[in-house]
Amino acid sequence: MTILINSRLMIYTRMEITMHNYIDENTFFLARIAQMPFSVLNTFTLEKTLAMREKLLVHKEKRETLLNELSEMIYELIKVSEENDTQKSLLGLKRDLYNNRLSKVIKFSRDSLPMNTQNKVVQFIDLSQLISKQTIQLEICLEMK
Repeated sequence: MTILINSRLMIYTRMEITMHNYIDENTFFLARIAQMPFSVLNTFTLEKTLAMREKLLVHKEKRETLLNELSEMIYELIKVSEENDTQKSLLGLKRDLYNNRLSKVIKFSRDSLPMNTQNKVVQFIDLSQLISKQTIQLEICLEMK
């Protein structure tokens, strides 16, 4: 059986494509012949994997937005701080956030920060850990396919 897979990773038989007038050779990127029923081949679509990837991208965008908010908040704290040590530790936190050094961000003493900044740091940590887990799950899923 000849099958074609389009860019959305949906599987079509040659008959389905002809019936629906989908004959645009640029749309399809893979053709193969298999000795198994079409229903079995249809289980190889990557819909769940694509959904996982989309979720991961959404979370990464949220983390980027949160990082920008945190950077501005910390920058304002650095400007109003009079102690040199406090400025250095806040600058270090800002760098650790930007470079995604979660272990250092987790160890940072957040008691000196205002409550809204503390909450944003906790959200950043949680979101970063979620992204790490989702990335591992996606890699495992892709290896299985």
